[in-house]
Amino acid sequence: MENTFNEVRQLFGRGAYRNEQHIRVCVVCRILQELGWNIWNPDEVNLEFACAPEEDATKVDVALKCSPVKPEDVFIETKSYGQIRNKLDEIERQLRDYNRNNTAMFSIITDGAEWRFYYSQTGGEFSQKCFKTLNLLREPIQDVQASFKTLLQKSEVQNGNAEKQAIAYLRLNKKQRLMEDLLLEARRKALEAPFPALPKALVDLLMEQEVEVSLEESTMFISEFQARPPQTQSASPVAQNVVGVGRGLRPKPLPNTDMHQLDPRSPGDLRFTKIIEGRIGFEEATGWIDLERVLKMGNSY
Repeated sequence: MENTFNEVRQLFGRGAYRNEQHIRVCVVCRILQELGWNIWNPDEVNLEFACAPEEDATKVDVALKCSPVKPEDVFIETKSYGQIRNKLDEIERQLRDYNRNNTAMFSIITDGAEWRFYYSQTGGEFSQKCFKTLNLLREPIQDVQASFKTLLQKSEVQNGNAEKQAIAYLRLNKKQRLMEDLLLEARRKALEAPFPALPKALVDLLMEQEVEVSLEESTMFISEFQARPPQTQSASPVAQNVVGVGRGLRPKPLPNTDMHQLDPRSPGDLRFTKIIEGRIGFEEATGWIDLERVLKMGNSY
């Protein structure tokens, strides 16, 4: 499946997907096949599914159904690449209407790159039913693959595990959930020009999602997130590259060197250590004073 995602990314990069049909067939159906759906069986993967043929002519782009004796499990509305953001309200109304008579468990909006998952069977405004967003082009392939397998693999939809995951997501505060989803991307942005401070990078990404968060809220969230037990979060790219040498350290030795990798949450006694090399963005440091200068420069952006 990883090879499929990598190839899809390459095709997006070449501009190969030129219209909605390309997205529906060459991206969506291809991924569905990888997830165990029989795309050649219209009883299972139904293109142009009429939700209420006796009432109107509207049709869902893709409807998934695990069992012929049960209602549809998933409705997928596809759009051309880049056509979601400015029309999201309109597309959500479409999906709301599709679920009027035959309520699917999940509804999905995608342009092939961005995937928005909705738990259709919960109450409230349809926009509030969104429990997960993925971006196939920006997020790590392993994370995207894991999310798809958890939420859209046929066996997980069939046995009810996907629905349990959706309910668990919805229980989280929407703002907190979005902050968790965007934190890794914010860390990457903080390492790229113009090198914003991490809380500011997170605030900017949330604004793109039309969610307003103050710098104080962002800073507090990051602090609380970093204070969680190590097993509940992965080490940041910056933390994975911090090394030191000297007395008073008991971290894990790095192979074939006299250096040690430090746990940023508990680095040990650093009084007898020296910096071999430090880098933040394009700035380098070769000593503690240098490092302090670079850190101050990074926080001033």
